Amino acid sequence: MDGYLDRYLADIPDRVWHEYLWSHDRHCHRIEPELREQSAQAAAWIGISASRRIIAGHSAVSIKNLIEAAGCRIEKVPDDPLKQLRPYLFAEFEEPDRITVYEERVSKVQQFLEKERLGVFNNSSAEEIILAHEFFHFLDYEGKLTDGISRIRITAFGKLKLHVRASALAEIAAMAFARDLLALNVHPCILDLILVHNGSFS
Repeated sequence: MDGYLDRYLADIPDRVWHEYLWSHDRHCHRIEPELREQSAQAAAWIGISASRRIIAGHSAVSIKNLIEAAGCRIEKVPDDPLKQLRPYLFAEFEEPDRITVYEERVSKVQQFLEKERLGVFNNSSAEEIILAHEFFHFLDYEGKLTDGISRIRITAFGKLKLHVRASALAEIAAMAFARDLLALNVHPCILDLILVHNGSFS
């Protein structure tokens, strides 16, 4: 990678991105930071392990072909109808077998990468990264990959102990899967920063 910005983004530790993803989870403030990071590392390893299994059997297959071969459909639509409520959503997996991609957002981020000549993602496009992320959610749905770690014990209402489902862990696993599968030098969450940099998508 060339350039100061590329090097700076590559040096941001995974823990920072884990906390960013945790910040979108409504249970974040009830979970101790140490437990959050331990759980995040376990989730990341699940994502990496799933990627390695794919690579072992399909090393030269494109992400689109992998998704289609797995029986999952890709549907592209102009924009998210709920974009005011979900300003950073590029795509979403919808059970049981559909990935919906919001083309306007993906296209604008890709244009920014090309205009600024950022080499942070090697030869992978924004769409490939987003599809890889959503593909993990499909694999997770099919194989229940994160079920064993997604329920975390928290303290609520004084001393009462509850087990809650932490949605952040599936997101952390999906990011790790995409990064490993596409051999990215930086964390995929950087796409969110580019969205912020580009402003609103009205």
